[in-house]
Amino acid sequence: MPTRKNTRVKKSQFDFGKLERRNMLANDVLPDVFAWESEERGYLHDYYVEGELLRFSTAFANQGAGHLEVFGGEPTDNGNQEVFQRIYDDEGGFRDRLAGEFTYHEGHGHIHFDGYAIYNLREIGPAGEVGDILATGGKISFCLIDITRYDDDAGASNYGSCGTTQGVSAGWSDVYGSGLSDQWINISGIDDGDYYLEVVTDPEDKLLESDETNNTTIITVTIEGGPGANGDRLEPNNSFTAGYNMGIVSQRSEEGLSIHTDQDVDYYQFAAAEAGEFSVQLDFSHQLGNLDAFVYDSNLDLVTSAESLTDLEILEFDVLPGQAYFLQVLGVDGATNGYGLEMSGPGDLITTTIPSTDIPVNIPDGEGAGQAGDTITSTIEGPDITLTDLNLLFQDLDHTWMADLSIALISPAGTRAHIIRSDYEGSGEGPLGGGDNFTNTTLDDQAPTNISDADAPYTGSFNVNFGDISNPLSAFNGENALGTWTVEITDWYSADTGTLREWGLMFTGIDNNPGDVLEQNDAFPQATDLGTIGYYSHADLSIHDDADVDFFRFTAQDSTHAQIDLTYAIADGNVDFIVYDSDQQEIGRADKENDNETLRVDVVAGELYFIEVLGANGNTNTYDLTIDVPDMVANSGIIEATPDWQWVPLGGNFESPVVMASVTSTRSSAPVTVDIVDDFSNGGFQIRINTLGDGQHTSESVSYFVVEEGTHTLRDGTVIAAGQSSISNGAWNNVEFGNTFDTTPIVLGQLLNDGEAVTTRFDGISESGFDWRSQLQESTNEGSSVSHTGQWLAIELGTGSTEHTNFEVGTAKVSSGVREIELLNTYLGRKNVLASIQTFNNSDTVTTRTAFTKSRNLNSVLQEETSADSETDHGSEWIGYFVFGVGAFYAEVPQSTPPLTKRIIADNPFAADDFTPVKSKAVDSKTELVSFSRAGQIVPIKVQNVNNSRKIDNTTVVADLSGAIKLAGDRTDFDSSADLIKRTDRQDFDSIDNAFGSDTELDAFDVKVKRELSPIRG
Repeated sequence: MPTRKNTRVKKSQFDFGKLERRNMLANDVLPDVFAWESEERGYLHDYYVEGELLRFSTAFANQGAGHLEVFGGEPTDNGNQEVFQRIYDDEGGFRDRLAGEFTYHEGHGHIHFDGYAIYNLREIGPAGEVGDILATGGKISFCLIDITRYDDDAGASNYGSCGTTQGVSAGWSDVYGSGLSDQWINISGIDDGDYYLEVVTDPEDKLLESDETNNTTIITVTIEGGPGANGDRLEPNNSFTAGYNMGIVSQRSEEGLSIHTDQDVDYYQFAAAEAGEFSVQLDFSHQLGNLDAFVYDSNLDLVTSAESLTDLEILEFDVLPGQAYFLQVLGVDGATNGYGLEMSGPGDLITTTIPSTDIPVNIPDGEGAGQAGDTITSTIEGPDITLTDLNLLFQDLDHTWMADLSIALISPAGTRAHIIRSDYEGSGEGPLGGGDNFTNTTLDDQAPTNISDADAPYTGSFNVNFGDISNPLSAFNGENALGTWTVEITDWYSADTGTLREWGLMFTGIDNNPGDVLEQNDAFPQATDLGTIGYYSHADLSIHDDADVDFFRFTAQDSTHAQIDLTYAIADGNVDFIVYDSDQQEIGRADKENDNETLRVDVVAGELYFIEVLGANGNTNTYDLTIDVPDMVANSGIIEATPDWQWVPLGGNFESPVVMASVTSTRSSAPVTVDIVDDFSNGGFQIRINTLGDGQHTSESVSYFVVEEGTHTLRDGTVIAAGQSSISNGAWNNVEFGNTFDTTPIVLGQLLNDGEAVTTRFDGISESGFDWRSQLQESTNEGSSVSHTGQWLAIELGTGSTEHTNFEVGTAKVSSGVREIELLNTYLGRKNVLASIQTFNNSDTVTTRTAFTKSRNLNSVLQEETSADSETDHGSEWIGYFVFGVGAFYAEVPQSTPPLTKRIIADNPFAADDFTPVKSKAVDSKTELVSFSRAGQIVPIKVQNVNNSRKIDNTTVVADLSGAIKLAGDRTDFDSSADLIKRTDRQDFDSIDNAFGSDTELDAFDVKVKRELSPIRG
């Protein structure tokens, strides 16, 4: 293969005057998006030929200082949605500008920004110059989201959903894999050789960027094994009789088709599942050759045509079930071009064609006239579909004198259908003559032409009704296609042999296992966006076939760990998962052979991660997914402290940390306090021990506890509260809890101090609050007031647990003599205790020393200092103690709502019959905008938090709208003035009264959710 040449060229026909005017907006912080080619990552360079398609991956990187952000606006006349680009400035403001349209992309299952890029295959000139366009993928629409970093130093991802706000963060890139829809150029008619592959970003200059001159990227590609001048994979289909039979169609997409010569015309036969409206879209690049399309009924009478001069021909027409229709595609005035087909009709049926891999098989000759040779068999594994129609396909059956052959088909259920009788089989006569071979032959009970009226090689679609054989393939209707299908072929006459080289089955029916409600999510770019986690749980997901994989993406809410659990029964199939970082590099794998999989990986706050769930060795199964990135509200540790300052890291992302510390050893008998100096902005604090009065300390063990200021409920339900205030030695300062505690907690205190030793004293602690003050050495002049910043921690009494350790909170009456306290739990390894005096029975300056003696025992004592006198008998005080192991403390698990993934568009949730659902668009990962029509006016309704989805069939889900509906009248901004109606409300809607002058009562919240739009990317 020749060395690839990489060239970056300027966009042609660019208005530099327009750019100069834009640059006058000096405060704009603009994006700069271009096609990122990378041999290391495979972007563009992973190209390969697949039939008539040149496939490749693309990445669009934003190397600008600003984010590329677009969001939806008003609906357009063509059913799309306006798109605005948000331009941020360097002072924190922004402005919006119209930039194009959003459209729904059927192949990806969500909305895209139109015309984001164009793919071209260009000629290489004699001197290496960029030549003419030979083939194109046309203007491609994209969902814009962050997939991987372009700049290793880029900040956190900001865009992860294909809803009505999309974008690519500064320093990030969007990536589309080669296997996705539209990631190709149709190279029908292109000879093997070297060409330029060109990607143009923003070809119509819709976006405002800091650099408009780098939007075209070119590499050299070598095409080997391409289609050349041959037709597409569905050829020959050049007549009504030879038309490619698509069977019964509800939804079908075909890529890589072509009108490959000036004489080529393509025909397709299809039928509808139900009566209703049918749509066919022909997608191509008009500049490379004009194509037209025509639809005919079973009598070959014209139904409708599409003959525009655009890139998209659309045919819409009414259909009836059980009738054959024909689609004709041709080039105008001899034009050639590649194209794709999107077919959409009524019903819920799917059609899938599966080729046999159990080939070739030689067909032995018969033993003589009417004497059968050995019967050969070949098999196919069928899908999990309840059949409504089955077609038998022989792409290549090589045999002279086809009348020798008898053909039968056996289903997984054991049903055997005699399809074709030999002329020499028994006393009957068969439908085949003395011609040779089946070539692209489809046997279809609904085909209008009988195979006995055709000539070899029987190219086209035919019914096989002949003699006592009538509609034999209908014998399988109603059966499940899952399992092994067997074709049998027997030669009943000597002198002619042959080979079964290629055959298959076309299955049409109801998909019994369409996948879970989060499909399509089969690749990194399609990953279901779970947002910033917290905690997420979703039941009844599935690996529904041996080719299925499920991808998820999430952003970590905290720098901690992610606990990922997959719950399933291995008896039903082993399921594994892999975790990747934002560069899509593996950081963890769970692949044990037992029930369930669990894995813990370290994560960083604001970083993007991916999870891939897959069946081990092609296994299928249902599973529940739980991701727990705990919200760390506190961290703890134990250090050796001395009178010298040392720096200690906070150990987490704390915005307003509160630090508690206590001496927990008894190496010196002198009273001691712990001083803390704030270095929170640098992620830590300074700490030392400070002796009260006379005495010295060399070192002591010090336990510390760092907690975010505020009120928190821990994982086990324990409530803690932390705060700070200015206190002094001259007066009591009151702190109120509000309604935080139902019973009296303990309160611990800590001063931020870098001067003489000082401690805290509490009084009047109750469930509603406490009084506290600082207390200096007795030798210090008590007449002077010294202020300090005091930090406090209040904790409910009782025992609890974290992921790392048990803990307990209690009180004890302590005096100057050592008091042994027996704990409720046993603590092994490194263990911590914090303690503060809770009462003010004696005004002398005093501290408490509380330390472990055994794994479940504390010794605690009160210590007066002797700076003013030698008297140390203090009497009794109550202390509060908090005992725990080393590690983090996490907030309670929040309630999780799976993301809304389907459009709400079917049944009317209002009692009034004149409300008709019109359309729906994703607002974000949990919200849909549904438009209802009433009396010719549109009522946009915002539906949030659709919970408890229950699948009915492949296209319908019943959802419980347990969140809220926001009625916006004729507004689409959903501002704070819109009425908010809760689920339990059953009264009239005043907003509808005001808008339309009549009452409309909420009837029910059960609505059907059609699989027509998803904010999940693909």
